[in-house]
Amino acid sequence: MGLTFTTLAAVQHLNIRKSGGDEDPITAIDVKLTGEVPGEVLAIPMGSDNPVEFLNTFWDLPGDVRHFGIEAIHSWAEFENYTVTLGRLSAFCKVKKIVWKPQGDRKADLTLTVSIEDPAAALVNYLVDSIKADVRLSLEPPQELPLGPAAAE
Repeated sequence: MGLTFTTLAAVQHLNIRKSGGDEDPITAIDVKLTGEVPGEVLAIPMGSDNPVEFLNTFWDLPGDVRHFGIEAIHSWAEFENYTVTLGRLSAFCKVKKIVWKPQGDRKADLTLTVSIEDPAAALVNYLVDSIKADVRLSLEPPQELPLGPAAAE
C-alpha cells in the first residue's frame, strides 16, 4: 500500500537540472504539481496506517474541516520508484515535498514535487507546454513482485 491517486493537477514549476557525477551526468527534472485529492490518500505520507482514524482527525463526519487554523501541513516522507503519469506519458519518479491543506467534503489541496531522472524528450516537451495548465496526474507505488517458489513449467 502506498500513496496512490489520480486527479487533475496544475503544473506549477518545472526545473530541468543535471544529476549524477561530472563523469556521467544525466538530465533530471523536478515538477511541482498542485491538485485536489481525497483526504484518505494522505494517511500514508502522514504516517498513519488507519485511513478512517486519519480522516476523523482532520474532518468531522459530514466532511467539514475540524481545525480552521491550519494553513499547511508538511510531510517529510519521500517515495521512490513510483510511477507518475502526466497526461498520457509515464515515468519512474521520486515523490517528495508533500504539502497539503484540509478542505471541505474530506478533500485536501495537495502540492508535491516529482523528480524524474533521464526523462523522455516527449515528457519534457509536454510539461513545458503545460506550465500553469491542468494535466491528468496519476501516482502509483512500485509493483510488488510475488515471493515464493518459481512456477513449474
